[in-house]
Amino acid sequence: MALELNISRRAIQKVVKRDLGMRSFKRKKVQFLSGSAKEKRVSRNKSLLSLHAIGVLKNTLFSDEKIFTIEEATNSQNDRVISTSVSAIPDKFRYISRMKKPLSVMVWAGVSAVGRTPLIFIPPGVKINAKTYQELVLEPVVKGLSQTMFSGQ
Repeated sequence: MALELNISRRAIQKVVKRDLGMRSFKRKKVQFLSGSAKEKRVSRNKSLLSLHAIGVLKNTLFSDEKIFTIEEATNSQNDRVISTSVSAIPDKFRYISRMKKPLSVMVWAGVSAVGRTPLIFIPPGVKINAKTYQELVLEPVVKGLSQTMFSGQ
């Protein structure tokens, strides 16, 4: 815009901020959804809403798991060190170490209309497949919830 109008970039910034009362925002990344994927989501959500309206979901447990990676987050654009020279920066501030396989932890949790489950931490190094999922989550946690959270139903 500044090039097209033959004025400085800073002048454009001032006009946008002061005169127009606007500011710039970074665009966020989101998952791409095709038209058919959007239609499926709408259809499924309508089904869930109708089931909720008649009380069917009262005894339903929604669950998910997430792998949390334990590694320092960086933004190379904004992560800066102020110094007189590169060599004057101590190594612990100059470099950000990366591991090929950083430490991580998998956590499982569930929610329902009547409450939430405790967080379940999956032991490090355990590969999750159907069998281990049943042994570590379904049997010890979800089975017990039928008595406590869902009153034996």
